[in-house]
Amino acid sequence: MGGARTPDASRDTRYALARSRARTFLALSRQQPPVDVQAIIDGMGIPVVQRALSGNVRGTVGDIAGKRSIILGRRFSSENERRWVLAEELGHVVLGHKLVESTQPGTATIGLLEERRIIYEREARTFAAELLMPLAEVRRRWFSALNQRFGPDHEASREELIQRLAEEFAVTPAAMRIRLVELRLIPR
Repeated sequence: MGGARTPDASRDTRYALARSRARTFLALSRQQPPVDVQAIIDGMGIPVVQRALSGNVRGTVGDIAGKRSIILGRRFSSENERRWVLAEELGHVVLGHKLVESTQPGTATIGLLEERRIIYEREARTFAAELLMPLAEVRRRWFSALNQRFGPDHEASREELIQRLAEEFAVTPAAMRIRLVELRLIPR
């Protein structure tokens, strides 16, 4: 019996596609965390350029000289933040997202409406999270770290374990904490 797809089912399918694409890139690149996102981008022949971007925009995609490109802002708080932005923008490219701009009251709307932009951003973050912090590997290392607790004489705190995993995956502690919550390994 075929019925109309619910918005949640459609969203879940799109997130599953984002995760699947990230896993494909991991398999093809034969990389283990920490993943060299730049090597994947270079292997795909996607140019990465630095530009001054407006506001708080850290990265975007665009066409430069007729080629889909990743455009990065000039400032990042860390190399791990830069890697995240690269992974997220790569997600936009491989998921075929069209260039979107946010809508602001009193300005002309160019590109897609805010609702579509938010969906694209969530999909790209899903891709980036799976690429940089693959579900199976995060679970394996989390439970291994819980069992080891850094050694017999030291009870590591949850924050120490998060910091350790963030370093192993070369992501920010905030990104790792969000991933662990998403995977229901720690409470919100």
